[in-house]
Amino acid sequence: MDNNITLEVGLKKIDLMFLIFKTRNVILSSYITLLVLLLVITSVIILYKDKNTTWKGIAKILLISGISSPLWLLLTPYSLNYLQPNIYLLLLIVCSFLTGYLVLRFIPNPILFISAALFLAITSDLLLGNFFMQRSYLGYDPIIGARYYGIGNEYAGVYLISGLLLLERTLIRKWFLLVVISVGQVFLLGSTFFGANAGATLSAGIMFGYFAYRSFFPRIEWRKLLVIFAVLVFLNLVLLFVTQLNGQQSHIGYAFSRMFQGDFGFIIDTIQRKIAMNWKIFRYSNWTQLFVTTYLLIAFYLWRKKEIVRSRVRRLLIQTGVVASIALLLLNDSGVVAAATSMFIIVCTSYYWALDEV
Repeated sequence: MDNNITLEVGLKKIDLMFLIFKTRNVILSSYITLLVLLLVITSVIILYKDKNTTWKGIAKILLISGISSPLWLLLTPYSLNYLQPNIYLLLLIVCSFLTGYLVLRFIPNPILFISAALFLAITSDLLLGNFFMQRSYLGYDPIIGARYYGIGNEYAGVYLISGLLLLERTLIRKWFLLVVISVGQVFLLGSTFFGANAGATLSAGIMFGYFAYRSFFPRIEWRKLLVIFAVLVFLNLVLLFVTQLNGQQSHIGYAFSRMFQGDFGFIIDTIQRKIAMNWKIFRYSNWTQLFVTTYLLIAFYLWRKKEIVRSRVRRLLIQTGVVASIALLLLNDSGVVAAATSMFIIVCTSYYWALDEV
């Protein structure tokens, strides 16, 4: 009897795995197109209707809905055991829109609330063994085989920016939260047991290093800045290495071992492979349309309005988010994906703050 139950559970897991594999392209292409449309619509509202209270409210709901959508994609994948994929996509849209409406109506600081929800949900899932992420459409696909554990680049981009946005209310002087979030994210992203994502780990170090520099040492001499930057990069690499010392070798630990053996050709080959993979993804992936849209919009908006928001802390967070997105693009083999998800959160946040200050 127990064997029959075990077999049934195992077959159910396999069926869900194959269902997600077969429908991933359709669901993600639809989802990405919806995100692009959301950005285009809110851009038009900001350009032409930002003084109209009704249109401004609609734009805010759409923006919070878009930011909350990765949360629902994380929490709901097992509902596919009971729903058809097209119904699941409709459920995702409804849940995201309701979240945008309810959060905007009842929560004083929607961006901080959604960022905290994303940060806590992803952190909890990493600590609990990626139970939700391993079946999410934004998670990794074990059938394709690009990743079997840890955090993929889709959620890596969301995770970095959600952690960054938690610093909005620190008033910068409260450095303790900065240290806790930065060290915690770097450890979770780099650890073999949790994130196992080297590119995201290094990007997190760069992101928080840039934020700390702009917050505490904005007028420091450039020579000292270079020294500090070099030390931070070294410490980030050391922490990434330490997270591998647990008796279980990951692809990151293997790369370190080859480097210590003097096999720098392996490192060069890895870099070349990452560049080739990024170019391939840029040419053929659905994520390219979101990547191009978000980067063009942030560039256009920065060109049209030199200061997106008046708040110094918010401006710094937006600038730091852009730095993080570029770092994710350059340091990951699927950097286009991580850059797209991270920049999407940044563009939505900057648009919301801009509307909030109108």
